[in-house]
Amino acid sequence: MMTKIRDIACLSQENVISRLKQNGISCNDFTRHFPLNGVEANCFCISTPGNSCIFVLLYYYKSHQIGYWTNPEYRGKGFGREFLKTAFKQVIHKHDPSYVLARINADNTASEKIVSACKFKVMSNLTHQKLYVWYRP
Repeated sequence: MMTKIRDIACLSQENVISRLKQNGISCNDFTRHFPLNGVEANCFCISTPGNSCIFVLLYYYKSHQIGYWTNPEYRGKGFGREFLKTAFKQVIHKHDPSYVLARINADNTASEKIVSACKFKVMSNLTHQKLYVWYRP
């Protein structure tokens, strides 16, 4: 399943929130997972011709971690892998990390499938979350 990607831009979290508001999307879902205070991250925002923010990949460059958010209207429709692969290429291009980590809640099987499809491997399997790692080939 594919959707036409219009643009991918590296933005601040404030600019991401501005884009969400432009589309009438509640920012609470985004900020609940990614608080604005004290976060040093690049936000890679994917947009389509009809929506200025459908997916955001945050790359925390000091800890080499990623987190991502999908617009609720795109969830559960098979777009996650495509979006993560597209945005992750931008992280690799901009930051050239040797490894990247992803923490996934243990009950979030959709995210587990998405990061696994992007060549992340389970590094640690804790009670409430799993830690995945991607190494540069």
